[in-house]
Amino acid sequence: MQDLPPEVVKAAPGVVGAAIAALFTKESPGRAFALWLAGCAMSYFVGGPLGIKLGIPESVAGLFVGVYGIAVVNKGFEALQSFPLGQLITDWAKSKLPSKD
Repeated sequence: MQDLPPEVVKAAPGVVGAAIAALFTKESPGRAFALWLAGCAMSYFVGGPLGIKLGIPESVAGLFVGVYGIAVVNKGFEALQSFPLGQLITDWAKSKLPSKD
């Protein structure tokens, strides 16, 4: 059997963890896929440093970050959707630009 590249070995636990979490989301397939990708990325970049910081294997940290990363990213998506950015920009523009009266 061929040896796997180190990037694959590093990413695999997070991919599996994110896939497990994605199975239990009640989101649309497109959003679940986006959450899965975000969980994988979060696991890849955060799992290693977190594992070193906590003194646990990086693969275990990657798995947990993959699982819980989806929940964190989903809450971030929900917060962005509830943020009234359009209304804030409109109010700011009305206060800065002269009215046509």
